[in-house]
Amino acid sequence: MATVKLVLASYKNKKGESPLQVRYVRGKDNFPISVNISLREEDVDYARFRVKRSVPEWVAVNKHIDEIEARLKRILSKYPDADVKLVKEMYNFEIQQDEERKQNEELAAIGTKGMRVITSLEVEEKEEQINQLKAEQAELKASPYYSVKDSNLESLKDLRDSFDEFLRRYSTKVKPQSLRNYPQLKNILLFDFLESDYYKKAASRGLVMCWHNLNEDLFEVFKVYCYEERKYGDGNWGKMVKMLKTWLKYSQMTMKKSISDDYKAFKRTRPVLDDFIIIKEDEIDMIWNERNSVTDRERKVLDLMVFVWLTGLRINEALKNGLVLEPHGDKIYLTGETDKNDSEYFLPTWRDPKNRIITLLEEYQYNLKLCTDVEVNRVGKLLLKRLYEKWGIHQKSKPIYKIKHGKKVFNGTKYRYELFTTRTLRRSAIWHWYYIWGWRKEKIMAMVGNKDIDVINVYIRKQKEDKVKMFEND
Repeated sequence: MATVKLVLASYKNKKGESPLQVRYVRGKDNFPISVNISLREEDVDYARFRVKRSVPEWVAVNKHIDEIEARLKRILSKYPDADVKLVKEMYNFEIQQDEERKQNEELAAIGTKGMRVITSLEVEEKEEQINQLKAEQAELKASPYYSVKDSNLESLKDLRDSFDEFLRRYSTKVKPQSLRNYPQLKNILLFDFLESDYYKKAASRGLVMCWHNLNEDLFEVFKVYCYEERKYGDGNWGKMVKMLKTWLKYSQMTMKKSISDDYKAFKRTRPVLDDFIIIKEDEIDMIWNERNSVTDRERKVLDLMVFVWLTGLRINEALKNGLVLEPHGDKIYLTGETDKNDSEYFLPTWRDPKNRIITLLEEYQYNLKLCTDVEVNRVGKLLLKRLYEKWGIHQKSKPIYKIKHGKKVFNGTKYRYELFTTRTLRRSAIWHWYYIWGWRKEKIMAMVGNKDIDVINVYIRKQKEDKVKMFEND
């Protein structure tokens, strides 16, 4: 059962004081929210959820505690007994919304005040201002950095206004969770990125942030900025690009903006590197045979690994209650909606001669929400390491590379088990269908409900090169 507690952190400063936190606790997981003050044990009244009057700032601190508690209760009223991750995301999203609201109110107040000043100006001063604005506009159009094919030049302010309008309209059509990253994207793209050296160097080459220059080159600069300056991984960068494309498409269709189509050529998926492994069928068979020799928790992870490998589903598609088997004649298919696009997967269960898909579904009563995807990643690595040692499989360390300024750069070495992720299972399934069973890409896309053949190509491209080398060595 989830609870909200007032606690002091376990660590202390030199004065013997610990940071005060309001903590949302659910099972073994918790989400600590700092109250921005360090206190001693005797200064806190845990029963009344208050700090004592011996603290000089007790009024302000208690008010801050009440605000945090009220915000958490408001979230929990919508999502009772919610997961810690969801509560954290919704809490941060509400904080961002409050900040945006304050900024808009301040800007509105400044704008109203400015209008009153302008109306009181003399006619001569108004004309002088107009002439000055015209001169600045002419200078802007003459700048080589803002040269465009037509006269419909949009300023950076229009870009920001478009983003705000997009958020207002888009928020009425989707769930709040779908919007939680957009304020962050706005701040990164339109404020932090524009003030960085990455953008200034791009601007010196003519890649300026305006409607006609949202092209592939500028995306590449933004990508390098996210990777190197903000330390974003591939998952976060993928979300950024997806949000950018959604916003640009909206702006082009709804706000009638003339945006270059060059951004469509930008590929979300990075160049294929050697930072993945393929789990073969014999390994899955050995993993399946280990079910009865591990703990209950490890068995659940092993069962999920086998199920995802056999079906090719994304891990979030497998971690659902109410998976459906659909009979067609004398054959049975696993069907359902995909997690990322408006499509359906349609998977033949009869392709597995050992009937393991149906066995797992019946054993867990069609509910494979056995653990989290994070647990599959973490426990899966440890299990593979232990099983490889048990089976006597020698693991040779493998060099790993990353992309830096468009080039492959050495990034250390890793063992085979360290490269395992939940995506490994889906990639391995598609690799097996394509190379071992000889299925066409279109058939695989129909099975897993994927509309983009480029994703399938990414899964099999590198392995194809390895296959050629394998035959060349014969």
